[in-house]
Amino acid sequence: MNLLSRHGSREPTNAKTVSKFIERTAVVRQLGNLTKIERFKWLKDYTCPYGLDSAGELTDAGLKELYDMGLRFGNKYRKLFDHYDPMLHKASCTQIDRAAMSGASFTAALWDHKPIALMSATKDNDRLLRPFQCCDAYAKISKDNVTFEGDRLFDRLKNQFASDTMDILGIKSADYSIDGELIDSFYSECTYDISAGLGTGRFCSLISDKTFFWIDYIGDTKEYYMKSFPREINWQIAQPLLLDFFNSIEKSIAGKEKSNLRFAHAETVMPFAAILGLQKEEKELTADFTEKQVEERKWKGSLVSPFAANIAMVTYNCSTSTTPRDYRVQLLQNEMPINFPGCADSSLCPFNVLKKLYSSQLAINFDKLCFSTQ
Repeated sequence: MNLLSRHGSREPTNAKTVSKFIERTAVVRQLGNLTKIERFKWLKDYTCPYGLDSAGELTDAGLKELYDMGLRFGNKYRKLFDHYDPMLHKASCTQIDRAAMSGASFTAALWDHKPIALMSATKDNDRLLRPFQCCDAYAKISKDNVTFEGDRLFDRLKNQFASDTMDILGIKSADYSIDGELIDSFYSECTYDISAGLGTGRFCSLISDKTFFWIDYIGDTKEYYMKSFPREINWQIAQPLLLDFFNSIEKSIAGKEKSNLRFAHAETVMPFAAILGLQKEEKELTADFTEKQVEERKWKGSLVSPFAANIAMVTYNCSTSTTPRDYRVQLLQNEMPINFPGCADSSLCPFNVLKKLYSSQLAINFDKLCFSTQ
């Protein structure tokens, strides 16, 4: 069993996000004073529920997500995880609290709270789980031109976003004016409310269905161009992790390893999904997509990398007297079986076929990619 999991639900990533929520407090309270709709009167007493000191920390809901996932894996693969042996079961995480806590919660459920070895590399030398930080070439260009499509679409729709929210509040534009950036921050706090278990009765209720639809897509375009298919380096930095998965499969075939569990971030999961070819679009996401194209797109952040997103490879020994050394691999995305692209005939892809399918990806030279001076 090879697993890569994103951490569970967390508080806003950094203090800058929380500061923005705090800075707009006066505007939010003014909307509460102006609206005559009783269910929105809470706005006039708004205070930001998120603290500067706890930015990025795993929430209780996030801990439960990983714990419950560990229970499900333990129940489904009971024989595999029947006994913890540090020589046969490997677990690693990044040197970020929310990833370590996610790994600890998952393995606590898996092995009935027995202590396990959870290893990590330093942030600037973690090629497997933080290649986005230790690849110089990626770090230099990671944000170049990636927001263009999303920003172009936002600029086109932002006034409508604001207008829709004012209509929901029953406030006339002549009485007060807000902008699309404020609605974007409402959307952001809405997502954190949901992940923190605060429900949808606060900022989520101030956003129209159409605004939800388009802001979700705008966010996806930014993530897509920064961490997925459009630029080759986005997914090529996942080569060390792909190689680690394949080496681990070799070890499991040799009886030297049973599981290798890894806990990291969206920036790890998205490139890894891309190097595997998952949710690859025929046409790159753009600001000019129609509503139908947006609805039918394959690449959605809510599928590729939600909180607790996971990609797993499970190795099966299908050998018989007539077909010796027949080892096959099943691919799971968010715990659901899917076919490897290029191996669509069966959900169990022969490992020797898999090595050929990903031979070019495995051959990527990480050092040359990231540190070449030419």
